[in-house]
Amino acid sequence: MEFLKQHRAALISSFILALLIEFPLVAFYFKAGDSYQGINIAHFGTDEHLYLTRGNDVLHGNYLGNPALKEGKSTKQDYYFTINEYVLVGPLYFLGLKDQINIVTLYNIYNFIGVFLLILLIYFLTLKISANKFLAISAALFVVGGYSIVYNKTFFYEDFNVYGRSLYPYIGSLAFFSYLLALVKALKSEKIKTIFFAGALYGLLFYVYFYAWTFALVLNGILFLALLFWKDFRNAKRVFWINILGFFIGSLYLLRIFNFLNSPAGEQFYYFSWSSLGSAPIMNNLGLLSLVLFCFFIYKDREDSNAPFVLSVALAGFVALNQQIITGRMLQQNHYYWFFIVPLFIITTFYMLWKLSENYNFLRKISFGLLILLALLNTAIGQYRSFGTTYESKLYDQKYKSVLEILNKEKESEVVLAGDDPYAQLVNIYTPHDLFWHNFAAMNYNPMQRFKDALYLYVYLNKNTRNDFINNAPTHAVYEGIEGYLSGFDHYEYYRRLGRKDPELLEKREKLLNDFSEEYNKLARSPKNIVEMLKKYEVRYILWDENIYSSWDLSFINTLHEIKSENNIHLYEI
Repeated sequence: MEFLKQHRAALISSFILALLIEFPLVAFYFKAGDSYQGINIAHFGTDEHLYLTRGNDVLHGNYLGNPALKEGKSTKQDYYFTINEYVLVGPLYFLGLKDQINIVTLYNIYNFIGVFLLILLIYFLTLKISANKFLAISAALFVVGGYSIVYNKTFFYEDFNVYGRSLYPYIGSLAFFSYLLALVKALKSEKIKTIFFAGALYGLLFYVYFYAWTFALVLNGILFLALLFWKDFRNAKRVFWINILGFFIGSLYLLRIFNFLNSPAGEQFYYFSWSSLGSAPIMNNLGLLSLVLFCFFIYKDREDSNAPFVLSVALAGFVALNQQIITGRMLQQNHYYWFFIVPLFIITTFYMLWKLSENYNFLRKISFGLLILLALLNTAIGQYRSFGTTYESKLYDQKYKSVLEILNKEKESEVVLAGDDPYAQLVNIYTPHDLFWHNFAAMNYNPMQRFKDALYLYVYLNKNTRNDFINNAPTHAVYEGIEGYLSGFDHYEYYRRLGRKDPELLEKREKLLNDFSEEYNKLARSPKNIVEMLKKYEVRYILWDENIYSSWDLSFINTLHEIKSENNIHLYEI
């Protein structure tokens, strides 16, 4: 009870902010009214659908070698290399609750709890650094509720607060800021056990989120050097041993990812994960601003015990964003920026401003109080404005309820042929079944013939394109995936060349289409060949959304039996 009294303001404000972030889910239930059929997914593009699919796969006792498709679940490597779904969802499978639990509802509950705990965690980290509750509350709320102001340089967004997304980023942020809190405690404590605890949490990062452990690695290295510069050899040794312990715990992960990235599966993953080749430096404007502020900060108080940590945070962003100078490969750097650089910039900047304005106590309290209000208002108004941007698509989700209920009556996993669109992913999310194909399956290793078969089938299903492969194949996302991967260019270079109609790429396209067309025409000579392909991939159901795919023609399948037709959405069994 004493703990609750001491941190009551932080607990209440964290609860309010977490509630605001989850507001769109609650609001949809009420606004949809009678149209609401229990399908309530937070819309963050297909990323949200992917995370839910992964969770549902584990809920039904599967490994994550290929969440979208039936083949390769236990034989292929999960490119995430994480334990998150197994820890959060796996126990429910072993308890026999897979048929009683909806992964979307479960993750929505996890989201609220996770965001609430994350805000509190950032509060306690800032409190440990500053020993000031008011500053800690303002920093914690602004990290989660105001990050968009820093990142987008605008107020009241229209693209939802990213912390409302299932699992990522909050699970990686929880692990990362838990480690930072343990690290700061280890630097301020005489107890040896704090070193072991911080090292264990650092090692855990390897199995939680790639961008978390790599950013922590950079931060640790710079902090070690900064402590040596400050001649704080005691804490430098502590950081050294924390690193050693963390690497020991993460060694299995490092071995697995090294083998994966140097395999054909790794090469395919490089392309489809949007990494690119290049070594051009990236400017970190927030880091530059932090360094300028740090000069004033250290000039005012050269004895501040947090100075090495604050400086390390500012420099870590530069190194993390520019690792390509050494590796020659560009990662999705925005993950560093969104989830670590911006939050740490807010925490350390707030701390430095607080210290610099200590002679103006009343003014700084007013200023930081306004920042708290701004974080809450930015979230409330931003979530409200974002709500309308996805309302119609969420309403359309409800039309799938009846066919999903029928599919759920079949408890054994079957394969469903559906369109390559987000609505098809509802099958992966709300039933135990898999799809014949979905574009996000490209992230997991699949033989190139698997891509081509998906392309051939989708071209054939459309009666208007069935007899004109060359002119219609390039309109399919799966074709662009094949062409881009085989082009030899990285993802971004391929689309740059495609956009400007690059002659070299067009020449490759002509040859590729001619080769594929020859193979397709042999296949399309007889409907029996297409039916055999469906059997090959164990397709039992076909889900046809006539509103989207009005030109599909399924008449070539003689054994087709319609189970359900509602809202122009048809479910067939072969």
